[in-house]
Formats: sequence, C-alpha cells, structure tokens
Amino acid sequence: MKYLILFLITIFSLFNFNCGTSSESLKNKKASETGEAKNINGKSILNYSGIYLDNNGNNSGIWYINNKDSVNKLILTLPANYGIAGDNFILSPSNKYLAFWDYDSVNNNTNVYAINLTTNDIAWLKSDRGNYLVQLVWADGPYLYCNLTSVENPIYPREKYAALIDVDKNKSLKTFTPVRGSFLLGYVQNKYLLYKFEQEKGEIIRYYLIDRNKNTLYKSFENENRIHSLEHFEISPAGAEFLHVPYTVFTNSEGKKIRDEDLLVQKINGSSKGTIAHTQSGFSNVAWSPSGNVISYLKVGSINYNAATRKYTNIKYLYLYDVKTKGLKNLKTYQAEGFDDGKAEFDIPKTLPDGATIFNYLDYQWSPSGEYLFINRQDLSMNGANNKCIIYNNETGSERTLINNYHGNVSVAGWWEDHLLILSDGNNYMAYDLTENSRATLPMKGQLLYLREEN
Repeated sequence: MKYLILFLITIFSLFNFNCGTSSESLKNKKASETGEAKNINGKSILNYSGIYLDNNGNNSGIWYINNKDSVNKLILTLPANYGIAGDNFILSPSNKYLAFWDYDSVNNNTNVYAINLTTNDIAWLKSDRGNYLVQLVWADGPYLYCNLTSVENPIYPREKYAALIDVDKNKSLKTFTPVRGSFLLGYVQNKYLLYKFEQEKGEIIRYYLIDRNKNTLYKSFENENRIHSLEHFEISPAGAEFLHVPYTVFTNSEGKKIRDEDLLVQKINGSSKGTIAHTQSGFSNVAWSPSGNVISYLKVGSINYNAATRKYTNIKYLYLYDVKTKGLKNLKTYQAEGFDDGKAEFDIPKTLPDGATIFNYLDYQWSPSGEYLFINRQDLSMNGANNKCIIYNNETGSERTLINNYHGNVSVAGWWEDHLLILSDGNNYMAYDLTENSRATLPMKGQLLYLREEN
C-alpha cells in the first residue's frame, strides 16, 4: 500500500551531546529491546511509557513501550516504509487519546484514528472518500474536530469542511460552520470555536468566534480596509484577549520595500487595544504563554559584524510582555567587562570589542505549564559562535545551560510533562528531567509520538 505522506525514519543509536560546560559524551551502550534509558554510568534513571512509529523491518507500525514493565509491543501494523508526518498526530488535553490521520492511496480513502493511551486500543473514527489534508483540533473531553481540505481542489470552498467526533462513543456530531469554506483553527477557553475564512489570496480574511454550547456566532473580526490587520491572529489561552501583527508595505526613498509591523493585543469584545512593539525588521515566533499571562516574541535588534570571520549576523532579541502589568523585558543580549545588560532595549556595538559576547536568540518553546522556556541561543564573540540549549525559568528569571557548543541542529521532540523535556538532533533522542537535573538517552528507534514518566 502506497501512502501520500512519507516520513524518513532514522535509527536511534549512539548519542553524543556536549552537556553544560563539560565535553563528556553521552553514549547508550547495548540498549535493551525493552527500551532501558541509561545515563553515562550505565544506570537506569528514567522509567517511562510512550508511543512511537517504527517502519524499519518486518514489524512496521505503531508501538507501545514501557521500560518499567519491560514491554515493547506492536499495537497497530502498518506497511513497510509507511510514514506519518509529525503534525498528523495530536494529544488530547487529558492525555487520554492520541489522534492521527493518514491517506490510503490504494483505496483512495482518508482515515482518522485515535489511540487510547490507557488501554492502547485503536479506534477507527472516520473514513472519507478522496484525498484530503486533515488538521486535528481537540476540544474539551473526548471531542475531536477534523478539518478536511481536498488535495485535488484545495481552493474551492466546498472542498473544505470541519467534522466533530465524540471519540469516547466513536460517533460523529453536528458542528457549526459559519461560512462554507471556513476552517477551524482552535478551541478557546473550553467554550469558543475559532474559524478562519480567507478569500482572494488573503485580501479578505475573517475570523469567527462561535459559542459552542449555544451553536451561535459570538464575535467576528475582519481585515480593516484590506490592510493586513489580522496577520498572525491568535487568541489567548485565557480567552479574554487576542494578539495580531498588522502591517503595511511601503517603498522608502532608496526604492526599497519596507514592511512596517505593529504587535498589538486587544480585548475580544473590542473594549481596548494596546501596542506592545513596533518594528521594520520583522517579528517572529510570536506566541502566548500557556497561561495567557505572557506574550513572547523574537525581533531583530541589530546587525553585527565580526571582523575575524568577516560575516554579518542579524541579532534577534527575545522579549517577554506581561499582559497584566504591561511590563516588557528582553532577555540578556550582551555581555562585556564592566557592562550591565539591564532590562531595557539598547544598541549593541556593530563590531565586537575584545572579550565581549552577543547573545543571538534563534528559537524557543514554552513548557506545558509555562514555567520554563527552552531556548536555542548562539553566543557570538571574536572567537566565533557557540550554540547553546538553555532552560529559562520564567518565574525566577534564572537560566541554566543544558547543552553547550553543539553542532548541527537540536530541537524539542516532545514536551508533554513540564519536568520532562525530550530533545533530538535528528538522529537520537535525549530525555532531561528538569527537576532532578538528570539526563538519559532513549534507545527506541523511530518517530516518538508521546512519552510520559512512570513512577
């Protein structure tokens, strides 16, 4: 059976990260078939259970692993070389279900499934004739929304629709679509459904906020005078405000096109609007914290020239805006002898003096509760670049280095429990217990879909 979506599965073997200020290499020697997680001394330090996709060999499919009970079993058989993209999976808010979808090219069907993470049973929820791209959105309890867009005709509005499924009962329910062709984006505050309608290549954009219990329209938002006023529209997890990044494009005196952006926060009922920041260099990674109390974003703050390497670098600052106090702070950006970074934005020297270091924030991700930020940072000096993975405590303002001077790419592979962070370099997984300050290699091969600690 051939499938539209292919995912390259890599075999997780020896792991070699440089952690903290040490050059110590972490290796998992002779990993057991039951998935034992070991630290550098060979001692098992993490009991866990999880779900992963493995298509290497004769037992291709979705597997359940539990190293505490020495279990590693196949729960859904799939064809060899089968792959599902990472964003095809979504965990329910209660961590009870893992939903996913695929396209069966032989039978021309798009299918939606859910794995019960308590019983490991798999339910076949939905099958639609044809090739669709599916976006899955969990509501409260067992309710799963499925956005379907036809691959054959993704533009025509009739080929887009949303379906609602009660996963506990495996039953489709009636749902509300304000305009044919509107697309469900999310579920807000266990009460509202957020839909988006787009037409004429983004010239007309409308958002609809639907009261799910009453099945009626609560509020709608629309572009103002066809200016890009609803760019990056995102409602707070708390449900009271939304942020957006309106922009206009103009040509300056030198004939260069400039994108002029504002980062705004506004009450849903329209009662107040506030400007957080303005830039002509671009915002990126704009996000709410999980609590909805903080808005975080990256912004290009300066352009640095390194005389030793003869290279220019766009330096990004990481900002945290407190929605309640309206306080704005940027994380540490510059370090030099006799210089205090301070809390306000300032100009970094375009050419580094001896002994100085510039901190360039590449990307970040919030922990599930919002207590921590995982940060990929590049420390630039006259000696070159040092790539670091950092954990920032949003409550205390302290930070600590997880990985120092790494090469290649390191990213968050999963963060389902606040204290348990899973990182990947594209070939291997490493689990960090942020409470115990311990780490372990994860020997399972394949695509990790979910992991939790077992007591």
